Amino acid sequence: MDMKGQYLSIEYVMFFAIGIAMVIAVYFIFINISTSLREPAIKYQLEKTGQLISGTIVNVFEASNSTDSLILYNLSIPTSLSGCIYSIEIKEKMLLNCSDTPSLGTSFVLYGINIKSENIIYSSKGFLELKAEKGVVELK
Repeated sequence: MDMKGQYLSIEYVMFFAIGIAMVIAVYFIFINISTSLREPAIKYQLEKTGQLISGTIVNVFEASNSTDSLILYNLSIPTSLSGCIYSIEIKEKMLLNCSDTPSLGTSFVLYGINIKSENIIYSSKGFLELKAEKGVVELK
């Protein structure tokens, strides 16, 4: 039996298999890098968005109390952070949590301001409605 021409076929199959293995390895490396970078980025973005919201609440509260008036304010917020829709919840503190990864979140002190909210607010609508009157700030 003569096998002179078959080594090329075997060589091509091996090169193809090595190429596929390399593509798969690179894919999984990038997925792991993406995952490891996404969580700290979301946490940082949640902190900055929370600072924006709490700072605006303080400003609206102070303006309402100093002028003894009703203030209605719409605050634009990002609809998502690194692909994560987040929730805003008022308890003893203001809590911001990523909806698809609840362990990613942050909390903010409300500085003794009487803040109320009927429900959990989701970022998907792109804005917060703030209503300040008589020492109370309401989020919708």
